Amino acid sequence: MEKRSSSYLRILTIVILSTAFIMSCSQLGAFAYEKISQTDQLFAANTSIGTVLVSGESKKQATEKLLHSIDEWQTKSGLSLTFADRKMTIPVHTIQFSLEESVRDAKNGIDNPLVSTITESNVKQMLKEIADEKLIETVKVSELRAEIQKQAGLLDMSEQVISLTDFFDDSVSVSVIAHAEKENIDVQSLSSWVESTPPIKIPAFGEFSFMNDLSVNAGNWSDEFLTQAASLVYEAGLSTNLQVLERNTSQELPEGVTVGYEAKVNRNGMDLKLANPNDFELTIAFKVTQPGVLTAEIRGYPTGRQYKVEVKDSKTIPYRKIVQYTALLPNGEDIKVKGKPGYSVSVYRETQDPLKKKLDSVQMSNDFYLPVNEVVLREMPVESEVEIEEDAQLDEEVNEEQVVGKDKVVLPPETSGEKENSLE
Repeated sequence: MEKRSSSYLRILTIVILSTAFIMSCSQLGAFAYEKISQTDQLFAANTSIGTVLVSGESKKQATEKLLHSIDEWQTKSGLSLTFADRKMTIPVHTIQFSLEESVRDAKNGIDNPLVSTITESNVKQMLKEIADEKLIETVKVSELRAEIQKQAGLLDMSEQVISLTDFFDDSVSVSVIAHAEKENIDVQSLSSWVESTPPIKIPAFGEFSFMNDLSVNAGNWSDEFLTQAASLVYEAGLSTNLQVLERNTSQELPEGVTVGYEAKVNRNGMDLKLANPNDFELTIAFKVTQPGVLTAEIRGYPTGRQYKVEVKDSKTIPYRKIVQYTALLPNGEDIKVKGKPGYSVSVYRETQDPLKKKLDSVQMSNDFYLPVNEVVLREMPVESEVEIEEDAQLDEEVNEEQVVGKDKVVLPPETSGEKENSLE
């Protein structure tokens, strides 16, 4: 009896172990099959990793396709970082791609990210290329780093620009970066101008036209007043990195305009046009700081650089005095045309870093204004005086003739800066 019981237990144990073995093999086989089938599974339609479409591809094929796209992107990458008028291409060797992770975690039928990585130290090193230390302290580096990784993961071959101004903290704000003011301006014109001229925004990389962008036709302002207002904008713009596209000057220096800063405008086609080279907008605004004083302000982000205006080779050209004799003048002497000196001046813009070290200097203009000769009318001298003057003129070369009324005036050569005419 004991032998039968022992045999029974032995057989039962063998059956149980055999059953367990068979079930284990079955489970392991199913698991192995599942693994193999997953490896060979093809991505469904409308599946992409980064910008690379992997529909109908196996994971191995998708990996190879991504490797090819990354190589091409590294050759043609247009991913860059900008601030103000400075721009640098982000070095492709600083960005690493996680292919295995990207392919493994990709979901069917959707756009999946291509995981890319750039270190924080590399980001800070790039910032030093386009910004100064003080400004770098205001940048949200972690957010900027995430944006670079996101843009890189798209493998977009077209130009992709990341503007640093989008990652400033709250301590950085738009402020007045340049201004110019002019006194003794007609109060009535000044008041109506400020009321009718709201601040004008120049978009990033955009252009500005004084005659087209401002409401110059909204009032009855004279061309002389408009020239004074435009000259203020030009003067303020010289202390920024605004580029001059069009600027005109007069033959003679207008009243109320400083030498070297004129920007003549009128309704007959003369205009002041500027270009904004920055990746952020600039704003031009006019304001009255005190009676008769007009101020033009330019607002934008501080860039860390300074733009110093230098006036060089300034010369004053004296005018000549021309005396005309006429019998039509009853009261001795009268000034017919008031004399004005001429001017010659060159204006330069010097760019300085935050430590005021000179980076470059560019000539912005070379202006020349003709002098206006003063014309003085004098009463005709008595006959004896006329005969003496006529005898003296016979010995001199006649180099200029003018007509006063119906009288012919002969001007002898200039002596001591004064010319005199006598009637024949």
